[in-house]
Amino acid sequence: VERAIEYEVKRQEALILDGKPVVQETRLWNADKGVSEPMRSKEEANDYRYFPDPDLLPLIVEEAWVEKLRKEQPELAYEKAERFARDYAIPAYDAEVLTAEKSVAQHWEAAVKLAQGIEPKKLSNLYMTHLLKLQKDVPETFDRIKSATVAEVLKMTEAGDISLGMAKEILDEVATTGKAVADIVEEKGMKQVSDTGAIEAVVDKVLADNPKNLADYRSGKDKLFGFFVGQTMKALGGKANPKVVNDILIKKLKG
Repeated sequence: VERAIEYEVKRQEALILDGKPVVQETRLWNADKGVSEPMRSKEEANDYRYFPDPDLLPLIVEEAWVEKLRKEQPELAYEKAERFARDYAIPAYDAEVLTAEKSVAQHWEAAVKLAQGIEPKKLSNLYMTHLLKLQKDVPETFDRIKSATVAEVLKMTEAGDISLGMAKEILDEVATTGKAVADIVEEKGMKQVSDTGAIEAVVDKVLADNPKNLADYRSGKDKLFGFFVGQTMKALGGKANPKVVNDILIKKLKG
């Protein structure tokens, strides 16, 4: 069928370009020769049964009815993607990925609304880099992880209670066990340390225990900053707020 259509397009195009009429006829496809051949000609529309059916009443399509149907029509995927990109200021690519599945799109938008004050881009990043991948391993991911759960853990990261890495670990646990966020945080001791006094005391000890590295850093070896961050995080069991650690180290290392 595809070959016949392609052939007919070229044949009729050639006739028109040559100024010749395209005859109304039925043609038969010759697969051996790769051409269409005349089968029978028809001169009038009636030959094709093109005439009114007396049992079918005239259909009057009013604009108001069409508009009503248009408004009642569900939002299509491409329309939703355009709206996500426009209303939530996320990249078009993110919007397309998030709207590929209706259930995921609904889940994400609900999470955005529940996580008020958090940039939608942060949520799209979490879904695209983690939750959609998690779904491949755990098909029940979006049944077990509710939109409210996503909003909850992101609010905790924004408040500095947990790190983004901890947030992902919590979501993994929710997807596989169905446990509540609070229970997972308590069981795993995930509460992030943001107390500046406690972190500052650890930083002071790290600097005091590494005088040579401290001197080298102050003489221009900036790459040692990562060393001090690592030592501080290690001393705090990896539970310190990275931003607070960095801010205190920058201040202390200046001397």
